[in-house]
Amino acid sequence: MAQKITVEDVTIEPGGEAQLVIKAEAEAAPCGAGFKLFFKDSGVDIKKNDKGKITKAASYSRGDLIAENEDEIDYSITVTEIEGGYDFTIIDQAENAAFQGNEGVLITLNLVAPEDATPGTYKAQITNAELLKSAVEAYEVDPVDFDFDITIGSDEPQPEPWVDPEPLVGDVVTSVFYGANPVLINGNAHTSEGYPFYFDNGWKPADSSHALNNGALEINNPAEGNYMLMLADWFSVKEQYNYNVRVIYKSTAAGNVSFTMGSWGKNANVDNVAIEASDSWKELIVPFEAINFEVSDNTAHILLHCGGVVGTISVKKVEIFETQPVAGTVMTSVDYTANPVLINGNAHTSEGYPFYFDNGWKPADSSHALNNGALEINNPAEGNYMLMLADWFSVKEQYNYNVRVIYKSTAAGNVSFTMGSWGKNANVDNVAIEASDSWKELIVPFEAINFEVSDNTAHILLHCGGIVGTISIQSVEIYETEPAVPIPDPVWSNIVVNGNCATADNSAFSYKIKKQYYKAQIVDGDGVEGSRGVVVTSDDSPANDWDTQFFITINHKFAANEKFKLKMDYRADLEGDATATGQFQSHKACAAEMPEAGLTEADEVTDPSTQHIGTYIGNISGFSNLTFKNDWQTFEGEGIATADMQSICLNLSVKKESIKYYFDNIVVEIDENKATEDDMAVIREVANEGEDVVTGVKSLNTVEKNGAIYNLAGQKVDKNYKGIVIVNGKKMMMK
Repeated sequence: MAQKITVEDVTIEPGGEAQLVIKAEAEAAPCGAGFKLFFKDSGVDIKKNDKGKITKAASYSRGDLIAENEDEIDYSITVTEIEGGYDFTIIDQAENAAFQGNEGVLITLNLVAPEDATPGTYKAQITNAELLKSAVEAYEVDPVDFDFDITIGSDEPQPEPWVDPEPLVGDVVTSVFYGANPVLINGNAHTSEGYPFYFDNGWKPADSSHALNNGALEINNPAEGNYMLMLADWFSVKEQYNYNVRVIYKSTAAGNVSFTMGSWGKNANVDNVAIEASDSWKELIVPFEAINFEVSDNTAHILLHCGGVVGTISVKKVEIFETQPVAGTVMTSVDYTANPVLINGNAHTSEGYPFYFDNGWKPADSSHALNNGALEINNPAEGNYMLMLADWFSVKEQYNYNVRVIYKSTAAGNVSFTMGSWGKNANVDNVAIEASDSWKELIVPFEAINFEVSDNTAHILLHCGGIVGTISIQSVEIYETEPAVPIPDPVWSNIVVNGNCATADNSAFSYKIKKQYYKAQIVDGDGVEGSRGVVVTSDDSPANDWDTQFFITINHKFAANEKFKLKMDYRADLEGDATATGQFQSHKACAAEMPEAGLTEADEVTDPSTQHIGTYIGNISGFSNLTFKNDWQTFEGEGIATADMQSICLNLSVKKESIKYYFDNIVVEIDENKATEDDMAVIREVANEGEDVVTGVKSLNTVEKNGAIYNLAGQKVDKNYKGIVIVNGKKMMMK
């Protein structure tokens, strides 16, 4: 017979124990044995006592090679821990008195696996295995090495490990985890004796049943019928809020179920919800949108109507998430989980998703990209970081907009949002975001927008350079609602003095050549069809486009984003098909008095009264460049003013040569019926609070001195109007 040691493969569950059986075969009863045991990467170990040692009593048993009466045998085991395993020596000190036979179990070791052991099959090894004839002599065979398997996790199907799903957007109003037998996490606690089900004989088919089993609520239904159970309770419902009910389930049969949310007197239903037949846990999201009732004092519940499913439904968890109502019509929506697609508007792809930045708007080492179904913005240090989150929508004047952002962030802080276009926009600053591992909902209100952006050219910008960390954005939606008060119809009125050049009054027209300023001349025969016209001759050696500028000055200081209309006829002395370009700008006021002769730069600096051409403000939104030709043309456009604008400017040195330019029939119109922003703010306040917020009663004479008069609808009225009015941002009573 060959002299050998053998071992049996082991199967052990995570967190459990199993026996490793080592056997021996020899020509005669051996005196002892020696071997080294390695477990490789399985993570299992030999069970030890509280001192960390392997002991005879607690950690191993000797097998059927030994005598029946162990206590009379001088039998020793020496175990030495070595790198990656153990070195065993088994000696019978009494020379063959211990081993009673030549074949059988040599030793049994108790193995343990940690609870977090990774299931799988791992190779273990015994090396230098040999049997001894005596305490000093081995059998005449070479020591052998051999492998065996340690399998963690049995071949039988195991319960699927429970992993809590990521929270949905919104606040959790209640949550029942049936794996905890069960506990209502947010609300009243339930036990297995009183878990939150509601039924009587009228709501339960014959032979149907439900009970807590295997960490779930098991609902067994052998036949169709009216089966209703209360899955969760003890929460409140707010009117017009939205709720998502998440159910983790598996089912032996597919079919449709229904859900009811509310109380017994007032509730809402979601019917025909499809569930799948599945052996693994599935997620079901049931939306209840814009609830039209309220349930207070934590008396609401969720009912499941499942009598149409013949089989067994197991429910692991029920959660209810609440989100704020967002009124209005969705103007645009970006879902970054779709990589991304702009749902209502222009479509974007991962190659061209809607971000806008350059080096001036992005801190060093910062980055953003689509990752894990979200826009991830990584910012390692503070700086000026601006991104375009959504675009391709329009904005209406005096309308209200709510921007809904679903986000999570590794750090808390403040961000800002801008809505509009590059020339006209509104800001909401110091918007707080939370540090959160789960998705949060952020509502950013833009109220009573005082400008208009048409042709789907508006956008939303996020300024996030103050957050040091990572912001993830899942989606962005923009909702539009009508203004709280009606917008009065415009009444357009021309405010340019002598724009048709009917007289010699040139007080509204001036020009600059380099640093010298002049009154523009009105010349007979240089207007349309030989009438009078304004004439400006550009510099013959300009270095900049603005070295020659023509100004139309008006007696009106514009508010930011105020609309105006410009119409005029224009031409230039050009040969053939040649053209020249004029660039529009906005400036502050010019001086009331403008000398006919030019002023020097020194005059401009030493005497503030000679600052005739007002300070440059910026470009005029809505206006593109003019293209001059030799023939008369008519420009007609609607612009958006910048704050404090009083001069409309044209740069006339784009073409770097001296050219004579002509202008006639110049009309600048403003809306005389438009209330100021202060007036509109008070009008909206009155509309929201009612007419009992009058702050004073003024005489008609005082009102006439102070300014325009508006009723509570924002309409301009005259001195004969009776009732509450708004004047200079104040509420008054006119009798």
